[in-house]
Amino acid sequence: DYPLTECLSGPYETCKFRPGLIIEELNEYLIPSKMRVFLASKEFTSIATEKEKCTSRGHFIPFSCIRIQRKKKPRTTRVKRSARHKLIPELHLPKPNEFIPTDFQLFSKEKHSARPQLPIKIKENEFCRLFYGEDTFYTLPKACLYFELRNPLGSVDPLDCNMNRLYVELVEDSLTEIVYPAQLGGLQYELYDFDYGMQLTVYGFNHKIKQLLETIVDRMINIKVNPQRFEIIKEKFKRSLENARRDDPYEMADYGVTYLTAEHQWSIDELLSCID
Repeated sequence: DYPLTECLSGPYETCKFRPGLIIEELNEYLIPSKMRVFLASKEFTSIATEKEKCTSRGHFIPFSCIRIQRKKKPRTTRVKRSARHKLIPELHLPKPNEFIPTDFQLFSKEKHSARPQLPIKIKENEFCRLFYGEDTFYTLPKACLYFELRNPLGSVDPLDCNMNRLYVELVEDSLTEIVYPAQLGGLQYELYDFDYGMQLTVYGFNHKIKQLLETIVDRMINIKVNPQRFEIIKEKFKRSLENARRDDPYEMADYGVTYLTAEHQWSIDELLSCID
């Protein structure tokens, strides 16, 4: 199905982005006449005569194309029935997802290149170094942001190492509900600790990626720690340290080599000694 030069990348690489084609296909195929509906109800026992083979329970009609007739009821009856019930505030439609992208403009003005271009350094001072790499290979309306937040106190001793890890866990826990709409909109993030601080990665559609980044940074600065969640996360982290002693031998050997060669690396016993 693909030329020899694209036999590996063909099923995965999108050579050309055409948003108009996406809308055209959705309008063509995402319609009621071209869908399959699965219904489960006792009302269909008269026409569903086959039984499920594994459990011998229930009836079904595999791949049937039976038109389902909708029962018509007087409009006044429906109005009177709904008028008797009060609205339940907990049952409502969700708010519009502010992270769904609507602008898929490509900002790269360069032509398609044979291979991805390496990032170039565009700013450097005593506080930061900034690199920028323009997408001239995939030509997609997406961006990847990488941040390495270095702190000399990140793993200077076992206590600071534990605090660095717990802080990352607390930030991720507090962002769970906020980031879920962003994930539905095609955005993702990763936050994890390392020997010299933290690393943050944000990637997805570039239209709303700045909004997600600002949300994450604001939460990192203004986090409010829930004491109950803190105890749960700390206990989970403590349990993972205790279970690390039962890892496979090759994993323990790898950790031992890192402990002996890395500048800031602490043993399981050292981390457990100051977890409480």
